[in-house]
Parts: sequence; C-alpha cells; structure tokens
Amino acid sequence: MDEDAIEKHRRAGKAAAAGLKFGAGLIREGASMLEVADRTERFILDQGEDVGLAFPCNIAIDDVA
Repeated sequence: MDEDAIEKHRRAGKAAAAGLKFGAGLIREGASMLEVADRTERFILDQGEDVGLAFPCNIAIDDVA
C-alpha cells in the first residue's frame, strides 16, 4: 500500500473515532435513534471533503437490531 492510501486510511479512522465519540455524546433518555444517527453521519461527513460513509450509521438497543 502506498503512503497516500495509508494516509487516507488514517484520516478515515480518525473521522470514524471522532464520529463514535460525537454520537455517544448524543445518547440521552428519550433521544431519537434516527436523530442520533443522522447527526452522527453529518458530523462524520463534515470532517473533510475526502471523508465519506461506506455504510449508514447503525444503532441498536441491547440485542435488538
């Protein structure tokens, strides 16, 4: 893997980690799962022009998918 690809993977990992932290901060009693997912996806996409989503945000309550 060339250095450019490695750097892109690093940026993606940092954006994902920041998104996870941001999304966790939105979790409150009565919070809408859809709103948390939408705001988290928007936050990740706002991390830079070359940052995208491979899959939509996935949120579950306990063992309910």
